[in-house]
Amino acid sequence: IRLSLVGSEMCIRDSNSIIYFSKNELTLILSLYSKQVSSGLWKDYAIDSKHDIAVFSIYRHTHDQALYQIIKNSKKGHRNNPVFIIKDYNKVLDKGKILSQILSRFEKKIELKKYNSH
Repeated sequence: IRLSLVGSEMCIRDSNSIIYFSKNELTLILSLYSKQVSSGLWKDYAIDSKHDIAVFSIYRHTHDQALYQIIKNSKKGHRNNPVFIIKDYNKVLDKGKILSQILSRFEKKIELKKYNSH
């Protein structure tokens, strides 16, 4: 438990409510990320852990808006059953409970997009 200042009020926050990516989840995400970096499409990333969600943001350039976001959403009481979402700006591209499956579909979409732009 920790105290946080929210606006002008002190709030008690339970550190257990902060969601993080597991080592296995990060390995899957970073594998896809490294492939796209080596092909020159992606340049930077950021990881945020918040109340009920963890976010892996992908950037083409460091100072740009996030190109894509991979979100782990785990509401209280469903900690062992997260939902993963891939967003392009504000549009949901894919959603599912098995990260490896949605990353695989996402990678295929990226490859098609790359192929169609040449």
